[in-house]
Amino acid sequence: MHRRSFLHSAALVALAQLAGNTMTPDALAAAAKQQGDPLLDEWTGPHGGMPRFDLVKVDAFKPALLAGMDLKRIEIAAIAGNSAAPSFENTLAALEDSGRPFGRANQIFHIYTSAKNDKSMQAVETEMAPLLRPRWRRCFPLSAMRSSRTRRCSPG
Repeated sequence: MHRRSFLHSAALVALAQLAGNTMTPDALAAAAKQQGDPLLDEWTGPHGGMPRFDLVKVDAFKPALLAGMDLKRIEIAAIAGNSAAPSFENTLAALEDSGRPFGRANQIFHIYTSAKNDKSMQAVETEMAPLLRPRWRRCFPLSAMRSSRTRRCSPG
C-alpha cells in the first residue's frame, strides 16, 4: 500500500515538474553540477521541500550516510562541549535540531530500500544495516551529554 502511494505521488510530482520546467537540458546539467550531494543538501520547494530524486544514485548512499553520521557526531560534540550554561535552547533544542543532513539521507535511503529494491540497493542495504541499527547507542555519544548538560536543563 505505501509503495503504491509513493510511486503514484512520485509520478505526479515528476509530471508537475516536467510541465512547469522551462530550463534547457544544458541548464539543468549545469545546475546539477553546482549542487552538492543531493542526499545531504537541504530540500527546496513548498511544504518543507522535496528531495531531488532525479539526482540520487544508489552508489552515493554509503558515502552520504557516513558523511551525515560524521556531521551529526560533530554537532553533538559541539553541543556537549558548549561552555555556556546549559539551557533548553543551547542543549535540548540544539540536540533536536542536530543531524538534519543525516536525517535527509536516511529518509531517502529508507524510501529507496522499500520502493527500489533491486540487487544494487539490496547490496547497499546489507552493507549499511549494521551501521544504521545501533546508531543512537554507538554512533552518537549522547550518554555523556545526558549526565552533564541535560540534567541541568531539566526543571526538577
